[in-house]
Amino acid sequence: MDRVPPTGVTMRPLLRVLPEGTELWRCHEHAYGPASFNPNTAHPYFGGNRFDATEQDPYPQYQ
Repeated sequence: MDRVPPTGVTMRPLLRVLPEGTELWRCHEHAYGPASFNPNTAHPYFGGNRFDATEQDPYPQYQ
């Protein structure tokens, strides 16, 4: 599966407003707590998950 976004495609965020008090769930790997992040960076194109940081796009908690 190719994970690189296609060229020439306009992408816009989709906003959904949830009612106050809506209960949300966070699914996480068993190795990390519900308030923790995986401290390892993922390969920029293969492996990892949707919100995993890469060396090219790290998250503040990794710096």
